[in-house]
Amino acid sequence: MDSRLSQKQISRQSEELAQNSAIQGLFHLLPYLVLVLNKERQIIYSNNGLLQVLGIVPLHERLGCRPGEMLRCIHSSKTPGGCGTTPYCTVCGANMAILEVQQTGQSVYRECLLTASADGRQTQSHELSIHAMPAGGANPEAILFMIRDISEEKRKKVLEQLFLHDLLNSAGAARGFMELTHMTENLPELQELCGCAKDAVELIIGEIQGQRDLLHAEKGDLAVNPETISLNALIRSAVDTVQNAVELPIDIDYRWDEELDLVSDRVLLRRVVTNMLKNAAEASGGQTVHIRTARQGDGIAIEVRNSGYMSREVQLQLFKRSFSTKGEGRGYGTYGMKLFGERYLKGKIRFVSTPESGTAFTFLLPLEWN
Repeated sequence: MDSRLSQKQISRQSEELAQNSAIQGLFHLLPYLVLVLNKERQIIYSNNGLLQVLGIVPLHERLGCRPGEMLRCIHSSKTPGGCGTTPYCTVCGANMAILEVQQTGQSVYRECLLTASADGRQTQSHELSIHAMPAGGANPEAILFMIRDISEEKRKKVLEQLFLHDLLNSAGAARGFMELTHMTENLPELQELCGCAKDAVELIIGEIQGQRDLLHAEKGDLAVNPETISLNALIRSAVDTVQNAVELPIDIDYRWDEELDLVSDRVLLRRVVTNMLKNAAEASGGQTVHIRTARQGDGIAIEVRNSGYMSREVQLQLFKRSFSTKGEGRGYGTYGMKLFGERYLKGKIRFVSTPESGTAFTFLLPLEWN
């Protein structure tokens, strides 16, 4: 049973804390969000740190809420019990920190990757550092819960990974191909080397443009340019890009029901398909990646399948910004797919992953631009 105190009981607990002027003075000096939670994980006190950054509701509306409800987590309203009671809460850093403090009585640090509802239709992503500890004092079961926004730190790590590793490798490859052109006088070989160098440079440009578009997309000011597109030609181009980019040789099996044209943004659609293929290739273990397109009602379905299986824990966090199984500075692939594909291309992205059949991502999008 997931019990909560009544609003009258919450008010009484809040008033007891508010009478302590030392607590108020200290909390309101801190540049981050500080909460006091009761044993039911409800907020009984809060300062105003990060109020504008996180878009938090006024103080009187926060009292009695749980942290995920105050932060407008998109999962906090999916069950009657609210924050802390959904399957997604089992992998939430904030929820795990609270439970660990309650179980051990020790100070706990965690990271929380939060997707919040912005206006009921769109979402915002936040990376948060959580520090939870027993509050002590007159209420020994209360928890001091501090939240710091580390989104910019995470963004910096992504850019460091991109420019110091990924682009450096591509630039090195381009330089290598160009150096080889000085060592041959064979025209066909020279043309092939120039083509490889051009592909490496285009990969660099594509990565930089991808980061630029991601920043604009998150701000909500990304320009969309719909035009008539040959889907098969676009996918063949994306397949070539991925086969040239990934470190392991991969076999991509492309099948289609019919030649399809659609109206969409060519650059963004190619970016979504390329990310789908890259993720599948990296998880395939060198085995074949299958991609198929088919008409589905008034739209089309693009399915990318590989033999890898994602654990339940990974599946619950898949589209969160900065979440990655590949280490620091990663985690924008599936996040970008969903952001571009759903907010800007009017589509839907879904996935299924089982040990028996592997993992399949499906991108459903309309044929016409309405």
